[in-house]
Amino acid sequence: MNTHRLTLSELTLQDVFDTQQDSNSLFHDILSVLSPNVIAHLPPNFQGLTTIKHAKDWLINMLKDSRVFAVIGLDDDSLRGFIFIHNSDTHQYHIGYLLAEGYWGKGYAQEALSAFIHWCKSTPSIKELIAGVEKSNLASIAVLTKIGFTFQSEHQNSMLFYTQIL
Repeated sequence: MNTHRLTLSELTLQDVFDTQQDSNSLFHDILSVLSPNVIAHLPPNFQGLTTIKHAKDWLINMLKDSRVFAVIGLDDDSLRGFIFIHNSDTHQYHIGYLLAEGYWGKGYAQEALSAFIHWCKSTPSIKELIAGVEKSNLASIAVLTKIGFTFQSEHQNSMLFYTQIL
């Protein structure tokens, strides 16, 4: 998937174990993206990643449960973030996304998610997307509503859930 500034590229276990490429650079990039401010309100599996081995194990674990798409800048091939999608039901899919802090507030999240949703609409098995966001994350809430998500529910742990029917 391409936009005018980004490429969304699905990662696989082959990317983890590819000896042809310098896979350590991927893991360095993961550590760079998952900075303390980016992961502050994310689940425990995003916390405490400080080594190449942690980053590698994190990606392997993410790939066990989800499809993982790298958000890459077209201008410099830099890893700017991730979009995750996980099937929880026959037609309901949970999505998550994050961007490296240096790319916040520049429209990248909206651009990447818009392209991703377009891809989801062309995938017949995906009928509904669900996104969870921390109640205090106003920027992510704004992005979700701009791209057509509507508020669904609030959970006791201060998580808000938004949905989009495709």
